[in-house]
Amino acid sequence: MSYVAVYSQVVIAIVFTAAAISKLSAREDFREFVRSLRRLRSVPRRAAAPAGWALLIGEAITAPLMALSPSAGRALAVFLLAALTVGATLIVRSNAVVACRCFGAATEPLSRRHVARNVFLLTIATSGIMSDGISPTASPAATAAAVASGLLTALVVIRLDDIVYLFRSSP
Repeated sequence: MSYVAVYSQVVIAIVFTAAAISKLSAREDFREFVRSLRRLRSVPRRAAAPAGWALLIGEAITAPLMALSPSAGRALAVFLLAALTVGATLIVRSNAVVACRCFGAATEPLSRRHVARNVFLLTIATSGIMSDGISPTASPAATAAAVASGLLTALVVIRLDDIVYLFRSSP
């Protein structure tokens, strides 16, 4: 497996695991997530709970699928990220104020930053698919560097709202 594929696998598995855990960690967090879906004009009110469960299940199975069948895991991730990116884009363009519940109980409204984050993740998942079988197998050192880089990238993606808040806040 190439270092690009390893990097992609690590980032996507960790980000989707964190997203699923954050929604499952407390019932109220998942309820708030479903409420945020109900505020979307593109999701019918009756479909909000099933859509929330479908997304949660998709997020929850992406990480194990990345371990069992990385190509299938990346394909699922691309599908989910494409849907999330379109949804976030529609929300931002409509000027609706909907909290980003991607990683739990955050109250930060969806913005262009969240769309950019999703496009970034979509690019990582797609590059992983494209590199499978094309690139040469990574050396142990390159694999270790790809894993470390993937861990760091996933951490930044997951905590992006907090990082932005720290730099935006005045002392």
